[in-house]
Amino acid sequence: MKLITSFVPTRRDSASMVAVALAASALVLVAAALLMAIAAYGLHAKSTELMTRLTALQSGSQGSAQPAQRAMQDLASVRDRVRLVNGMVGLHGTSTLSLLEIFERLLPDTAYVVSLQHRAESGEVVLLVTADSATPLTAFLRALEREPQFQQVLLLRQSSAAAKHTGGVQFEIRLKERA
Repeated sequence: MKLITSFVPTRRDSASMVAVALAASALVLVAAALLMAIAAYGLHAKSTELMTRLTALQSGSQGSAQPAQRAMQDLASVRDRVRLVNGMVGLHGTSTLSLLEIFERLLPDTAYVVSLQHRAESGEVVLLVTADSATPLTAFLRALEREPQFQQVLLLRQSSAAAKHTGGVQFEIRLKERA
């Protein structure tokens, strides 16, 4: 048996390993460049959309007559729907529309009607109103007590915890109409 030894290490071909590593890094760089191009396109589209919205908001804030006109159209729409519902039901007592007109006349500007339940056959109305503080609601309650249309005005509940999302005070009021 013959043994051959050499003190010089054998050379392995590492060129193929270097080529694979370079190809993998090139592939990663191309994928990163592609993702960056997609993100840049998305940012550009979002930027143009935001600029469009900004110009619309700026032009809308300059004309303050448009929101008031829209509010009047909404009020007219609600009146038409109430008139239609009252016509279908065939109410014999006070119509919901006339109640809304009374509330519109008596309600302070800082208070809002959240809920209205009108039982025309019994002449009972349950009203939920909200405001930033109790002062306008108290004034509204006093105005309702002086209104000749109602024979009984009761404050059922006053709450501020139920109005957390509105950030104010809510009054639940029960009214009894005069016969």
